[in-house]
Amino acid sequence: MVSQWYRSTSAFYTIFSLLVLSILSNLYMYNSSYNESYTVTIPATSSEPQTLTTPATSANLKTAPTANPVYTGGMYDVFLALGDSITQLGGNSTNNGWVSLLSHHYRRRMDVLNRGISGYNTEQARKIVESVLPKPTLPLRKVSKWPGRDDTFAGSTPTVRLMTIFYGANDSAMKPSWRHVPLDVFSANLRYMVSLVSDPESDYYSPETRIVLVTPPALGERMYEVSWKGTSEQGVRKNNNTKLYADAVKEIARDFKLPCVDMWTAVEDKVRKFIGVDPFDGYDEYFVDGMHFSAKGNQLFFDLLTQTISSTWPELRP
Repeated sequence: MVSQWYRSTSAFYTIFSLLVLSILSNLYMYNSSYNESYTVTIPATSSEPQTLTTPATSANLKTAPTANPVYTGGMYDVFLALGDSITQLGGNSTNNGWVSLLSHHYRRRMDVLNRGISGYNTEQARKIVESVLPKPTLPLRKVSKWPGRDDTFAGSTPTVRLMTIFYGANDSAMKPSWRHVPLDVFSANLRYMVSLVSDPESDYYSPETRIVLVTPPALGERMYEVSWKGTSEQGVRKNNNTKLYADAVKEIARDFKLPCVDMWTAVEDKVRKFIGVDPFDGYDEYFVDGMHFSAKGNQLFFDLLTQTISSTWPELRP
């Protein structure tokens, strides 16, 4: 009887010992595998990269993700839009605003800043332009590229890469309008703004900035008079006078060897066949009131502007 009890107990302990050894062996193999890991850098919301530690297996070692550049909280370079209400209203995406279109097409490459101020002429703009332009205080940085052409890695020192100067619609208003600016003063003001950025002696000199001048668009006189009837704006604008200011912008562009988008001619070419036929001579296709762009007018300008940028500076095309 004692012998039988001894054999049973011995068998129990033998089985128990084998079970314990099996568990310890599995735990050792698991820990060994777990310690063989790789580290992948992933983008983080802060300026410091985060790391992800993952067990190394034959499967995930083959498919381990490649790290992307980590966003450091810097600013993208800038597309600066200077102008009057035609620029300010260009930010209205519900009307296909040309500035909002730029923001969309330059996403992840440049931040588009709308500095259009409704009602402004070049006399007023001249007084505030220095507060709008950045004064370079740090060395220019080199822009690094993401894997795709359309992606630019943000840095800490933004530079104005592109700038539109779009005035003349208010300056060309005739007396007694308070918006009126004599043609020679208008030209001098525009030259001053261009020189602030292009003159090496200027505190705001920026050789990396590419400037595009824009003429005031043609004026739909009939539509304008109906839209502004009974206000101080009635009777103070004429299309042939606007053309004089458009021609002045083109002359300045030639003198500074800058590209120019001629919106006066562009609109006139579009409406020529409707003059004398349509109640508003076709201008109602491109304007909401004879002066400010409609959705179609915004698209026309956006197309001409981006074509000009692409042909002049292909590396800055949207």
